Amino acid sequence: MTGRALTAAILCLALRAGGEASAQEPRIFEGPGAWKHPESRKPTEQELLFNDRNAGGFQSRSFYFTAYLDDEVHVEISLFRWSYGLLGGWGLQVVTAESGGTPFVFEERISDREITTAQDRFHIRFGDNLLQGRGGDYDVSLRLREFGCDLRFKGQVPPWMPGDGYAYLDPQRNVYIRYGVPAPLARVEGFLTLAGRTRAVRGWGYADRGLIAAPISRMSSPTYAFRAFGAARGGEPGCIVSLLRYESHPAYGPVVIPVLLYVEGKRWVIASREVSFTAGDWVEDPELSVPYPRRLAVRVVGTALGTPEGGTVRLEGAFVGASVYHYSDVFEKIPGVFRALVDVFFDRPIIFRLLGSFHGTVSFPDGTERALYLRGHGEYTVID
Repeated sequence: MTGRALTAAILCLALRAGGEASAQEPRIFEGPGAWKHPESRKPTEQELLFNDRNAGGFQSRSFYFTAYLDDEVHVEISLFRWSYGLLGGWGLQVVTAESGGTPFVFEERISDREITTAQDRFHIRFGDNLLQGRGGDYDVSLRLREFGCDLRFKGQVPPWMPGDGYAYLDPQRNVYIRYGVPAPLARVEGFLTLAGRTRAVRGWGYADRGLIAAPISRMSSPTYAFRAFGAARGGEPGCIVSLLRYESHPAYGPVVIPVLLYVEGKRWVIASREVSFTAGDWVEDPELSVPYPRRLAVRVVGTALGTPEGGTVRLEGAFVGASVYHYSDVFEKIPGVFRALVDVFFDRPIIFRLLGSFHGTVSFPDGTERALYLRGHGEYTVID
């Protein structure tokens, strides 16, 4: 949920400025119980729909699924709806990648007349496509040009939300981010059709939901994210290390909003917003408009979750990107006659997606230490 709908809003050239910022303290994901006892915070499917009324500014809502399959194919599916004043619409983005292969990218707007949604549960249909489910178990069925899938995401732990799920950046609560994780770690099985070939697939996955409400001229930047998965080998359970880290616009602080999750099998180990973070190994490519980081390092020390004795758990390591598989600059999608106009009124979002791996360790209260070597993807979004 890292600003995937912002590009669509800028393409429509809607121009509206935000109000004055306040120096008052923001409220970020309040509710300590959800962090200390994540298994106790089980949001309902209706809560996770994020059906907030738009107060008139820019708003985007996203439904995001990602999977790293056993044949080392990475899949990202993002269905979103953005609105800005009287403008808005649905969109779908699908990106697949594998090491050494050519990525597949599908991006298309969906007509409001074509899409149907339920107001009390996750059920979205458009054409021959259907996304539905509840309680951590979800089905994603897509029939697109050159791509198709029937994927079942089977949650290993219940859905989760950080605190009350709101990160308010202004005292009026008009500028905020919502975040929920219906599937922190999921077993993924089903069928994938790519390049005319259909095959059965298995792997590990993750799903989140997000909503951003903010003036379009004051979007969060930069945003860092990675999700890295471990395969179930030698009887060990699957696991995920997931990081999402926003930095708000300077008008609101700036405020840093990090969320790091580590789930192992059917138990939580870490859910923390106290994350030491460093972005490094910056790459300057003359063919790309801005530099990007290859290395995202994290360190977390906190109370062990999912163990009766509690105690301290430590996780540290770094996601290192091996290659950029998708690069998106909104300026490249705007007709040349409009670029100068957009450049006057807007900064533009630039998104880097990288295949890579997470190397690190996790230390448990009983003194045992486990080496982590996980595969997945990272993402860096910057407003330039």
